[in-house]
Amino acid sequence: MKKILITGGPVHGKLDDVKIISNRFKGGLIAKLADQLSERTEVIYLTSRGSKVPKNEDIKVIYHDGLFDYQDIVLKMAPDMDAVILGGAVANLVPQTPIEGKFPSHNYNVGDVVNIPFVIAPRIIDKVKEVAPKVHLFGFKLLSNVPHEELI
Repeated sequence: MKKILITGGPVHGKLDDVKIISNRFKGGLIAKLADQLSERTEVIYLTSRGSKVPKNEDIKVIYHDGLFDYQDIVLKMAPDMDAVILGGAVANLVPQTPIEGKFPSHNYNVGDVVNIPFVIAPRIIDKVKEVAPKVHLFGFKLLSNVPHEELI
């Protein structure tokens, strides 16, 4: 039987131990895709807690704890898959240096500007191509305010 890894829902970057950089998407459409594909093949679903999950209880659901955990899990599993569908909404901006512990807001006044440098996050799809060059790889890209013709 073929095996597919599907990722869905938001993939956050950590600002500190309690705050994250994320998006508002929950992965509902990709969870439905996982359900549909599970009728024909073995599906493993990687997501974050609080996201939509497939309804089929035979699908193995794995939870990640943010961008770098997501990356580690995907890259470890990809070489053993027949296909990888990257449907997770990955944060593409992450703090250059996450704050240890909790951000010390008590050290600031209301209205103070806090300079937190961000970097472009690793592109997981490129790394999957390196570790699993023969896997069937499908990536999704979220766009905003794009006409339907451009999406197609």
